[in-house]
Amino acid sequence: MPITKSALRRYRIIDAAINNKQKPFPTKTELLDKLAEKLGQPISESTLDKDIYDMKNELELGYDAPIQFNKAKGGYQYTEVGYSISKFPVTDSDMEAIRFAADTLEQYSDIPLFKQFREAITKINVKLKMNESVDEEEIEKVVMFEYAENLSGVEWLRELLSAINNRQQVKFAYENIYKGQTKSYVVHPYLLKEFRNRWYLISWSSERKDFLTFGLDRVSKLEVLRDSFVKKKDFKPELFFKHSIGITEFDRKPVDVVLDFDPMIGKLIKTQMIHPSQKVVSDKANVLKIKLHVFITEELIQLILGWGQHVTVSKPKELRDEICLRLKKMLGNYK
Repeated sequence: MPITKSALRRYRIIDAAINNKQKPFPTKTELLDKLAEKLGQPISESTLDKDIYDMKNELELGYDAPIQFNKAKGGYQYTEVGYSISKFPVTDSDMEAIRFAADTLEQYSDIPLFKQFREAITKINVKLKMNESVDEEEIEKVVMFEYAENLSGVEWLRELLSAINNRQQVKFAYENIYKGQTKSYVVHPYLLKEFRNRWYLISWSSERKDFLTFGLDRVSKLEVLRDSFVKKKDFKPELFFKHSIGITEFDRKPVDVVLDFDPMIGKLIKTQMIHPSQKVVSDKANVLKIKLHVFITEELIQLILGWGQHVTVSKPKELRDEICLRLKKMLGNYK
């Protein structure tokens, strides 16, 4: 049985309600109300019944929860005093194994292949440290982690990673959302990249004689072919996106981009670099001037527009003109 994150959260809510000493023996209606309150949406009675059954019987969960309906009290209880699923499934040795694995991954977080997982590794270690003194329910009350919902396309990651490692060509259908068309592609998979909680495949197209990037959320009917390929010797993952902000890359040379920030945003820019090439040109009381050596990409343009009145593009003129054009169009939308 595939165990989803939403199901695990429901189990914790049910567990907390049954263990609530101020309101023991919750009825089915009270459990449904508590689930609706915590989840922000109602769930069906059949889902609750299945959750309780799985907590009691599902081997993959390993809870073996001693849940029983107490007819005299008219509600649910644990027949084992002090039982809780938050205490049962993860033993000290389990936690030590998880901690060891997270620490091991952290050692490699600066290697290009693992850089994209650095935030996930950090989150694991933070949660492990918190769990040493605070239970899961308390953590959720005071710490909010960012989670990506509806990660469409992640189901292809394992097959694509295998195809990359084994130098096997892949075939899939790809939806062009701008043209409203779906086309079939056969490509040589080279690299998987995550950007803003979305996954992308960088591949070589023999037909186009060029590298193509595909968002996995628009891939369907993926098939790993028996046909192998020889990887281009000049392809270096660590250099492919060296001058990119985001997922876009070009054959042309990068340019120097000079941005002027007001003091409010300037302080953030100094602590949260936009790009590894970032250098401070001047830092005065009224303006922070920085220089980037990057491609002019859509992602860069969107980033600049997002800072609004707090930033001015000094160079190059091409980028300055593009920002001005878009701002005029934006202003026109409000007339």
